[in-house]
Amino acid sequence: KPGMVQHLCLNLFFVSTVTTVIFNANPLLRFDGYYMLADLLEIPNLRQKASTMLQHTFAWYCLGIEMPEDPFMPKAGKGWFIFYAIASSFYRWFVLVGITIFLYTVLKPYRLQSIGIILATVSLGAVFINLGWSVVKIIRMPRQEPMSAAKVATTLTVCGMLLVAAVMIPFPWYTQSAFVIEPIDVHDVYTQTAGVLTEIRVKPGDHVEKGDVLAVLESPELEDTLRDLHAQLQAQKVETEFYAQIAEAISEIRGLNRVFQLEEEIEETETQMEHLEIKAPAAGVIVESPRVPEPSLDRLDEQLPSWHGTPLQPENIGAVLDEGTQFCSIAPVDSFRAVLLIDQSDRDDIAVGREVRLKLDHMPEVKLTGTVTEISDRHREYAPRALSNKYGGNLPTTTDSQGREKLSGTIVYQAIVDVDQDPAMLKSGMRGQARFIVAERSAIQWLWRTLRRTFHFRL
Repeated sequence: KPGMVQHLCLNLFFVSTVTTVIFNANPLLRFDGYYMLADLLEIPNLRQKASTMLQHTFAWYCLGIEMPEDPFMPKAGKGWFIFYAIASSFYRWFVLVGITIFLYTVLKPYRLQSIGIILATVSLGAVFINLGWSVVKIIRMPRQEPMSAAKVATTLTVCGMLLVAAVMIPFPWYTQSAFVIEPIDVHDVYTQTAGVLTEIRVKPGDHVEKGDVLAVLESPELEDTLRDLHAQLQAQKVETEFYAQIAEAISEIRGLNRVFQLEEEIEETETQMEHLEIKAPAAGVIVESPRVPEPSLDRLDEQLPSWHGTPLQPENIGAVLDEGTQFCSIAPVDSFRAVLLIDQSDRDDIAVGREVRLKLDHMPEVKLTGTVTEISDRHREYAPRALSNKYGGNLPTTTDSQGREKLSGTIVYQAIVDVDQDPAMLKSGMRGQARFIVAERSAIQWLWRTLRRTFHFRL
């Protein structure tokens, strides 16, 4: 049955499986899988011999140095040994990068990400120092023949060409940004009169027509005010009639003016009473308003408890809604758009009219397309709740006193994309990842961008 025991067993199974596949059973690392492969092939010191063959091959083909032959090295299958040495080196790099990113991600919420950066710097430094020292040992090794100038020149030329290509030649690649589906022409519904919420007649996702009653409020103060105004009006009419009978023209005129004033106040109060019925301004689907956080204990000591969450929640019946409170939103059912939050480093890489591919998180097999119609010139300070890392998104946010999710540690710009898809499969609040092609960055620029986005360096 679902519970703590099942959760612990699932985590244990996951950790055991991952460590077995990545470390223990993998022959590219010197753990159980490596020794099993060495015993199966009957080759002791498999990794050492593979690394030695790779060094000999590098020394001959890149530097023109013929290394002394080792009588204990295998005579056949040299290519497989070299392939194993290269594969194991790349896999160690892969594990190192993965562990570094994992440590950085885990320690970042505690502001200890600098520890992960230090470990990554030390590990990478050790790897490069080891590679450089290996080349130095090959060059300084006693030999009868000098290094081949042609091979050294060829090696340096190839390395230089690769470096120039990595720095100068741009190649196409894609970049990603988070998006959320929102309906077009959303109508926000606000309370026009303060009152006590007594009845909720709709719930999120319900379809309503224009003029339908969404909720009912009560205001004892308005009811008392209306009764008092009616009483004053009746008394004023009697007084005015009395002045008319005794021919007091000035007092009669003042009484008539007071009657007109009271009738206007009664009409205004009745209008406010009518607004206690919250009605739909347009046809569409009910969408929840932004959530209001539950007040902390410190704030409860300073003020009376208030409602939290959304006004559509049944537990808020009996709560007082102030004038201007957003009760809900009404979205049309036939038009949607995607709101992209683009990192500032990608702001200049996307333009109006660019085609964008969209992939929803809950429907990864469905590929959507759209066209950028608008890009903001000012960065956005708050993120939609669906894109916050607190609600399953990937944008780091902090919740402010009003319940809004404020972006932290990142600067994003908003782009609007018209979605070319059947609206029947779309729903407000869906999130996903958008991709668009960028063809103006070199390999070094792409690498630096990835490192900068993964590790936020601060001087």
